[in-house]
Amino acid sequence: MDTLLELEKECRNIIFLRGNHEQELLSYSETGDVETLRLLRKIGVDATTESYNVSARRLQGLACFPPEHQQFLLNLQFCHITDNYIFTHADFHEELLIPPQKTTDTAAYCYNMEARLLSSRRLIEKQPTNLDRVIVFGHIPFELPLVTPDRIGIDTGAVYGNVLTALELPTMCFHHA
Repeated sequence: MDTLLELEKECRNIIFLRGNHEQELLSYSETGDVETLRLLRKIGVDATTESYNVSARRLQGLACFPPEHQQFLLNLQFCHITDNYIFTHADFHEELLIPPQKTTDTAAYCYNMEARLLSSRRLIEKQPTNLDRVIVFGHIPFELPLVTPDRIGIDTGAVYGNVLTALELPTMCFHHA
């Protein structure tokens, strides 16, 4: 996180997106739900707690993180929308394009929808998204980037030993490391 915080100082207009792992961490920090902790352990949270030299219990309320790391996690965006693209971790739903109402029920509904979408694998299906923008997403590893008229999948499985992929838009230039 320190590297990302430094990058944020150096780069104007940088946006960090929330993924399913961060969503589960934030959910556990709020609820302390044992089932969420089990899931966090399956997806590697023990490496995080070890790096902070704390037990998993200290994840509640994000107590184990320094204030700047807490704020970073709380400020992660579900998506970033431009005129031509929607950038998201895993999936997007057109209802999220409607400006949210100021009611608690609507905020809770959107939060729960976002939480479900962060683990979705729907975008590997062939049915069109019916959105007027191209969705750029990760979460689902492909050997090579997935490119269709309405979506671009850039997860090329770096966590599994494959290359890390970045995409330069609008030129559609892929960079691999």
